[in-house]
Amino acid sequence: MKETEISIENAAYAKMFMHGLKNSYDDVCGILIGKYSDVEKKKQRCVITDSIPLFHTHILSPFLNLAFTLVFMQDDATEEWKNCDVEVTRNNKDFLKMSLSNNEYLNLHDFDDHLNCINHDFMNSNLFNNV
Repeated sequence: MKETEISIENAAYAKMFMHGLKNSYDDVCGILIGKYSDVEKKKQRCVITDSIPLFHTHILSPFLNLAFTLVFMQDDATEEWKNCDVEVTRNNKDFLKMSLSNNEYLNLHDFDDHLNCINHDFMNSNLFNNV
């Protein structure tokens, strides 16, 4: 098995923490989206490019299936899931601090929010436009 080197982009890192902060009274869950590339014969690199916040209430199987279907339709390059360690950089932490100081987490919507009001974009496409 190849060794995997993992990095995470700023927006993906910030959205994970912001989802937890906005819904600090309950558990949250979401999806990490990333891409693999071979760096060397015995090493590969994974870049986490996005995180999709899904739920902050009880997870119901039909809604989880619907959420995954919508995310997979958005992301056409799905691969096998793996557990790995992630290196968090100083740049990730600085971006998160800036986003939190602007209270951007209040504008983050998860799939639960989307089910309550279809106008809430759970992909959060425009979340960091002001950062």
